[in-house]
Amino acid sequence: MALVFTAILMPGCVSRPLPPRPSVEELIQQAIEKSSADQAISPIETVVHEDAEIVRQETIIRDADGNVLDVQTDAPELNQWPGSDYFAGEGWSAHLSDSSNSDSPDGEDELIDDEFIETDVREVLIMLAEDAEIDLVMDPHVAGVVNTQINGMTIEQAIEKILMPLGLSYAKRGNQYIIAPPDPDSPLFPYISTQVPYRPNHVSPKTLVDTLPDRFEPYVELVNGSNLVMIDAPSNTVAAIQKRFAAIDQPIPQVTLEAIICVVSPDSGFQFGLDWQHAVQLNGETLARLGANGLALSGVYSPAGGRQAFSDFAQTSAFVKLLCEHGYLTIRATPHVMAQDGEQANIAINRETFFSIQPQSTSDNNAYFFQQEIQKVESGITLALTPTIRENTVTIDIEKAEVSEDIRNANTELAVNPFPIINRRSVSTTVHVEDRKTIVIGGLVQKETVDRINRIPGLSRLPLLGYLFETTQRQTREAEVVIFLSPRIERPRVSPTIVPASLTSPHGSVAH
Repeated sequence: MALVFTAILMPGCVSRPLPPRPSVEELIQQAIEKSSADQAISPIETVVHEDAEIVRQETIIRDADGNVLDVQTDAPELNQWPGSDYFAGEGWSAHLSDSSNSDSPDGEDELIDDEFIETDVREVLIMLAEDAEIDLVMDPHVAGVVNTQINGMTIEQAIEKILMPLGLSYAKRGNQYIIAPPDPDSPLFPYISTQVPYRPNHVSPKTLVDTLPDRFEPYVELVNGSNLVMIDAPSNTVAAIQKRFAAIDQPIPQVTLEAIICVVSPDSGFQFGLDWQHAVQLNGETLARLGANGLALSGVYSPAGGRQAFSDFAQTSAFVKLLCEHGYLTIRATPHVMAQDGEQANIAINRETFFSIQPQSTSDNNAYFFQQEIQKVESGITLALTPTIRENTVTIDIEKAEVSEDIRNANTELAVNPFPIINRRSVSTTVHVEDRKTIVIGGLVQKETVDRINRIPGLSRLPLLGYLFETTQRQTREAEVVIFLSPRIERPRVSPTIVPASLTSPHGSVAH
């Protein structure tokens, strides 16, 4: 078999000279003489001439004795130096940047090394697209100057690094890259964006949208009549919005407010012949002190006794119920209400009084036509509370703690008045309470009217004459309304923040 040698001519270096080349006649004669001999192809030889001006690859075919049988030229003619920007030969392409070839047919995995200084972004993108042999579509508003260095990056990493400082986005569709600003008014925005629905689980959609910064507002839309928020944005922006929504859309902690509303009369202690100053004690320490106006549970406590007696609501509740059983006070209500963190809760034990408003007129038309309006007024006990959780402490904003009553029943001179006269006492404050601890609101005095009727059995029931055998004594007294209030934090389990993996790709590209 013949031997094959390849010679490559390149400038700037020296190798060995080519062997003497026989004439055509000699080659024909040798071929006739040794036509039956085995031929072999020798390995490719690389021959570089010092004075070469072009690059050329030749294949030399020799026989078994080393004689040249044929010479073939495989490379096309080149008309430029290798140091220029591009070779002009068909099928040849080279850029000043150094790229490492890979097995990828479209060049996406080729690593790019380049540096751009004060270069227009459109020019940079076109150069990268030509090197990577990709199809590039750019919005007319893509503009800016690039100053960056790319070292060992893929085409997607290079595009992302170039576009990031300019605030531009891109998306990939097959071998086509679409680049546009993230502006909903851009004609290419539907191609670089993706639509993702988000359904909140714990908060309202409006609450989520209201928490977004201004830069995210153009990409979200509330769907009226449904618990849905639509996100239409580039993938990296969608991931940022979803992550923010997931962090906010968590179970809201709640606070259970337990209250005991009781009334302490000033004569209750004396009625049963008991001195509270010495009766309510713990380990020799006085728990509460009875004043002239009743049991001032919100008054002065001893350092040890008061904290131990009313620190836990269960102990407080048992203590107050024990006092009620022995007649020292009256429990009006024991409401329990649950409120969300930061939301207002209302407790009301009221009496509604209705009265009419009728214009005074002496016209004869009133005998046949008249106008009457009914108004309503409430009186009783009202609480308006807003709890706020701070770690293991609850801040309770007591917007209104009110006690009111209609004083017409207590004053006979006002009983003839057709309109109600309401006497109101209210307090408002803000307190910090530990979880499951108790606070006391006192000093709210309420007037009570009590009718004591004494009758003679049997005779007081006689028709017409029964009133002669009974007496009615009306007593008016002031009773203190005391409110025990205890918050209990209901902590829900916090859901983990999860963002779909399809929206967290390292390059931010979207496949449509």
